[in-house]
Amino acid sequence: MNLFKQILTKIFCHHDWKTHRKTTQEINRNRVVEGTKDWYKPIFQSTTESKTTEILVCKECGKITKIEY
Repeated sequence: MNLFKQILTKIFCHHDWKTHRKTTQEINRNRVVEGTKDWYKPIFQSTTESKTTEILVCKECGKITKIEY
């Protein structure tokens, strides 16, 4: 009976999330602007992308989830 109660609690939990781990990555990319590849001094364009990953744990039932943004 105890196992059945644990399963129901996990299914119908209202999830009170707590951040367990958070990491952020920044990616810098350089690329040659189209049409300037054959120039003596080609023009470069740099872009920066940021990606954050969080691991969340529910305080009530212990469910773990991963989100990326």
